[in-house]
Amino acid sequence: VGGWLGDPTYKQLSKDLANVQISNIKATGGSLDTVGGQQLVKMANGDETYPPEVLIHIARRADADTRNIDMQATAAQKFAEKYGDQNVKAFQQLWNNNADSRIFEVMNLYRDKGNTPEVKAEVDKLLGTDPVKRKEFFQKYQNIQKLYNSGAL
Repeated sequence: VGGWLGDPTYKQLSKDLANVQISNIKATGGSLDTVGGQQLVKMANGDETYPPEVLIHIARRADADTRNIDMQATAAQKFAEKYGDQNVKAFQQLWNNNADSRIFEVMNLYRDKGNTPEVKAEVDKLLGTDPVKRKEFFQKYQNIQKLYNSGAL
């Protein structure tokens, strides 16, 4: 790990990943004025790096956030076509009530690795094994899919 921390490729990865996260925060109307936002700015400027396992987790979250933003834009357009631009606030509320980054992480895992035992183990880590909670996540997933595919629940 000590060797990786000094590796220019590793440092560039840390910077690039921080820049993706900053872009995602800005795209969703978030602020960098928080402690976390300031930490991202430090990483983007090359002042800090994280261990590889932390970077993998951050990369998965950033990928999930990017998927969320992409899917939300498509769904919002479909919603606006059906219900008009003046009702987009209603769409945003529907989307935000269902959009959990873990759902998008799971979607990305299945996209990238398929339906394998490894993926199932990672999904269990992300979502837990409580059947009630899993049912809630599945319902949110179905709602996101409906919004994405048709613009409506």
